[in-house]
Amino acid sequence: MDYASKIVEQIENPNVFLYTALMEGHILSGSYVDAIQSYNQMINESIGADTYAIASVLKACGSQLALKEGQQIHSQVLKLQLGSNRSIQIKLIELYGKCGEFEDARRVSDKMPEGDVATSTIMISSYLDHGFIEEASAIFDRVQFKDTVCWTAMINGLVHSGEMNKALDLFRKMQRENVRPNEVTIVCVLSACSQLGALELGKWVHSYVDKYKIKLNHFVGSALIGMYSKCGSLDEAKQVFSKMEDRDVVTYNSMLVGFASHGKSSEAIEVFREMVKNGLKLNQRTFVGVLNACSHGGLVDLGFQIFRSMKKDHGIEPRIEHYGCMVDLLGRLGWLEEAYNFIKTMEIEPDYIIWGSLLSACKIHGNLKLGEEGTSASSSYP
Repeated sequence: MDYASKIVEQIENPNVFLYTALMEGHILSGSYVDAIQSYNQMINESIGADTYAIASVLKACGSQLALKEGQQIHSQVLKLQLGSNRSIQIKLIELYGKCGEFEDARRVSDKMPEGDVATSTIMISSYLDHGFIEEASAIFDRVQFKDTVCWTAMINGLVHSGEMNKALDLFRKMQRENVRPNEVTIVCVLSACSQLGALELGKWVHSYVDKYKIKLNHFVGSALIGMYSKCGSLDEAKQVFSKMEDRDVVTYNSMLVGFASHGKSSEAIEVFREMVKNGLKLNQRTFVGVLNACSHGGLVDLGFQIFRSMKKDHGIEPRIEHYGCMVDLLGRLGWLEEAYNFIKTMEIEPDYIIWGSLLSACKIHGNLKLGEEGTSASSSYP
């Protein structure tokens, strides 16, 4: 994006098409503030905005929750008499919905044709994102012709709201209505199955994937691996993993965490080493998984080697959960003094979970003296 910005800067008379391309580039890279600034620069240079440029900057405003800037652009939309453009209307509804300004979102949606399923879907997602399940359900029930995206938005929102049973009931209703799910629907349903431990339904979803030849990409595959692992069927998780041709860091993490949670330390570490060998960009979850594996396996030297490599080799700053894994590793082996000294040298403030892990280890190994010291040291933490 730095090179792209410099090219635009060096052009004597840039136009709206160049600026729109620049904004889209910033949005794709997640630099929403830069996209908004590019739009402002275009306006300051007296370059007239068109519908594509306005839709792009409104998308950036919605993603950044930049309500004030979005309202200013809405004013420009009205002045330019572009308020009836469908793309702009949808982006305005997304903006106001994401920012929780439902009254403004409804004002825009009321001007659109009745029964517009895309508009209804955006409103449903917005309400669910803010925890308003009843309001979302009311809109969903009023939609006469629901497409897959609309059904999926409702199911996904229920899953994220913790309403797993309602999500699965809605999925069954979707089946009765003969609406075919897509990959996103499948992932949402598998997530609900994972959290409920509904293995049989998860297996049925897997068979549905095979029956309708839904591609077993990293998106669906990772969800299947996670579902089988959480439901205690590690063999099925391994079979899915071995069949996948398209694996990314999320896929490997799902398998690694699955092995670690079942006490399969050597298998988890093998997956970790394969990730490193394949040059994957490891993330925070990768190290939580492999450090947990080291903890379950009592692998102190390897655990510390991997912990130190986070920052040194991968540029990842350890978080509280990574420190917690190390305290748990030392505590399990009864290395209580080492665990206490490790806590005292942490680069971030230990929380109650860290101290609780140490105190639990002191109780298990009968070290009353160190337990009292730990209790005293942790007294300032809730």
